[in-house]
Amino acid sequence: MPFLRNLLWLAPIFALFTTNAQGQTQTRIDLEGGYAYQTRNTCAIPADSNKFSYRDLMGRGPFQFARLTAILHDDETSGYRILFAPLTFSGVGRLNSSVKFNGVTFAPGVDTLGRYTFNSYRFTWWHKWRPIFGANVRAGWTLKVRDADVSLTQGSKTSSFYNIGPVPLFYLFAERDLSNRLAAEFEFDGLVAPAGGALDLGLHLSYKLNDGTRIRASARYLDGGTGSGSAYSYATVNYLSLGLEFRR
Repeated sequence: MPFLRNLLWLAPIFALFTTNAQGQTQTRIDLEGGYAYQTRNTCAIPADSNKFSYRDLMGRGPFQFARLTAILHDDETSGYRILFAPLTFSGVGRLNSSVKFNGVTFAPGVDTLGRYTFNSYRFTWWHKWRPIFGANVRAGWTLKVRDADVSLTQGSKTSSFYNIGPVPLFYLFAERDLSNRLAAEFEFDGLVAPAGGALDLGLHLSYKLNDGTRIRASARYLDGGTGSGSAYSYATVNYLSLGLEFRR
């Protein structure tokens, strides 16, 4: 599957890093893939130009996605998380009205290729709390680097806008065993500010195959964006996925 091939080459790098850095402590690598659905995706470049909907242009989905995560235990009470989450939507549709996008005007009623990329790279420091209602709880801070690229193309006419930058987020994670093999997880990265924000909420069910391997099913909700300056971009995305966990 093409969307997984882009990530699989990173797995040995994650494994090598965790082995070297945390050889005597517990580590975990998660690989998940599935389908994403955009329920909202409104954009304007610059922010004060006319808005259009990528969702209306290219459809709700589904679109393929994958994520790769490494969770490292520094000691009994703290650790780190590294997340690589690429995301790209693309499709051909027709604009409902004329759109001026980053200085280029695109006509309505003409086949138009839209491409929306929002890659997320995150580094989290977390600290373990006392169990709450039987759940193991971790909380900390995430430094997210957004790597975004949006574009429109009509024939030979094209325009794109690229943006990269850091975003600080609050991190919360809870895990509770439901049986000897079944466990539930809650995962959250998020922060809201006057100029915009980001919310990433995940719910997971995992089933233990053996001491080192689990399979899991996940549902995820992502919402966020910014509405000032060089870009107006707000998106809401829902995810469904299956994955594997490797623990030691």
